[in-house]
Amino acid sequence: PVGVCSCVGCINRLGRGGQSPSNDYVQSTMSRKASKTNYTHIDRKIRYVYQRWKFVRDRVLRLILDASQEATIEDAIHFFTDKCGPEGARLVRVWILQEHSIPLAQHPFTALEQEGDALALYGALPHLVLLYIANDMPGVARCALALLNQIHYWKEERPDILKTIGPHCKRLHDKFIEFHNRRDMGWLNQYGELTWEIFEQITCLVKIRGDVRENVVKAAGIERADSATEMMDLIDRYSRPGWHATNQFYESWLVNYFNEMLTAAIAFYEASGAAGGVASGTAGSPAPAHAHAAGDAMAMAEMAAAGVNVAAAAGAEATDTMEEEEEEEEGGG
Repeated sequence: PVGVCSCVGCINRLGRGGQSPSNDYVQSTMSRKASKTNYTHIDRKIRYVYQRWKFVRDRVLRLILDASQEATIEDAIHFFTDKCGPEGARLVRVWILQEHSIPLAQHPFTALEQEGDALALYGALPHLVLLYIANDMPGVARCALALLNQIHYWKEERPDILKTIGPHCKRLHDKFIEFHNRRDMGWLNQYGELTWEIFEQITCLVKIRGDVRENVVKAAGIERADSATEMMDLIDRYSRPGWHATNQFYESWLVNYFNEMLTAAIAFYEASGAAGGVASGTAGSPAPAHAHAAGDAMAMAEMAAAGVNVAAAAGAEATDTMEEEEEEEEGGG
C-alpha cells in the first residue's frame, strides 16, 4: 500500500511515532492520520476506548454470562470459542481487546501519571515486551527490554535506586526529562565535554535555575499555565461536560454491539446443535502472542466496520469536536 516502506528488515514500515516510513516516500500528517499510522492520533482513540470501558464492562459481562449460561468469564470464553464458530470467535476477540490488550497498553502508564504508582509499569513490562514484539514494533520492544534489564539489575544490586524512584516517579515525566536534557545540551554547547562531574553540577543547578526563571517571569507579569502531559490532557479532555452526549452514545453502541455478537453466536450454536454437531474452535493450547496481536487488529477492524470511529463513537458531532481541538492544538503549537 501507499506510504508503507518495502525495504528488507525495515523497522519503521508504517511511519510509526509520527515519522514517515524509512524510505524516500514522504507522508503528510493528514495522510498518516487517514491511514492510521500517526501513533499520537491513534493513542487518543485508544485512550478514549480505555476510559469508557469501565462504565460498560459490568453490563457486557452480565450479557456474556447470561447468554452462555456459565458462572465465570473463563468458562464463557471457552464456550464461545469451542462451540459458537466464527461468530463466537469474533465475540472473544473483541472481549480480549477491551478487557486485556488495551488496558495492558494504557493502565500502567495511567497509574504512573495519575497515582505515582511505578510498580504497575514495572510489573507490566514483560507483558508489554511481548505485546510490542507481536505487533511488529522491534524498536520499542528493544527499549522496553533494556529498561526491564535495568530494573532487574537495580532490584538485585541497587534496591536503593528503586526505593528512591518509587515515591518520586512523577519527576520522571517527559517534560522534566526534556528540561534536564536541554540544560545538559546548553552546557555542552557552551563549555564542551560533558563529564560526570559536570553532570552532577548541572543536576544540582536544575531546580535553582528553574526557580529563578519562574520568579523572573512572574515579576515581568507573564502568566504561564503549567503544561500537562499528553495523557493527563486526554484524561481531562474526555471528562469534560461537552463529551457527555458522546460518552452516552458510545457506551450504548458498545453494549448493543456485544449484544448483536452474542445473538449471532448463540444462533450459530443452536443451528449447529440442530444439525447434529458443533463446530470446534481453537481449544487446547493457548494462542501464540502474534495470534493475539492479529486478533486485536481484527477486532479493531470489526468494530470500525460495525460503524464505530473507535476514537469517539458518536457520529459527526463527536468527530467534529475532536478535530476542532486537534486543529486548535496544531495551530497554537
